[in-house]
Amino acid sequence: MVGDRIQPMLRARLATHFLFNLVLAAWVWYDASTRRARKPLFASAITLMWGPLGLAFWSSDRPLAGGEERLGGTAWVMARTFGLALTALMPAAFVLMVAAIRDRAAVPDSFGARIGVVPASLALTAGGWALIVGTALVLGSASRRTARAEYGAPVVKPACLPLETALAVAGLAALVLALTLGR
Repeated sequence: MVGDRIQPMLRARLATHFLFNLVLAAWVWYDASTRRARKPLFASAITLMWGPLGLAFWSSDRPLAGGEERLGGTAWVMARTFGLALTALMPAAFVLMVAAIRDRAAVPDSFGARIGVVPASLALTAGGWALIVGTALVLGSASRRTARAEYGAPVVKPACLPLETALAVAGLAALVLALTLGR
């Protein structure tokens, strides 16, 4: 019944988020080591524990390589990175939401029963994303500084795998695991 599926669904969510955080933590360690940051293991551990928020902290404070720039101040960089990370996680979240809504659609007059499993899952996933990312971007833009910019130093070596690629890989890994476990 529904109660028998709660524990496996929770395990699927936790495993998916852990894998996403693990891939990002590995990238942060690699990026921090390549840039010769002071504490790459610490930055990686924060990302492993806090996921997108830990990545946002790293992104706002990492040493910049020659040719790189950081615009808008700390809060804006954190909000932007946090939003990108959550966006990368959304396909996996949608798959897990479909499994949860499908189980609850058997209840008469439930949201999934009224409008369908996929539309209900899409509405809840997109609504949650918009609320969380929208709040982060509003807070980040409230303290955004257009005149403030930080520029990289030529002695800092950039990682050969950019942040956006790492997010795509982490999101894809999470999606594959969600598809595997979310049945």
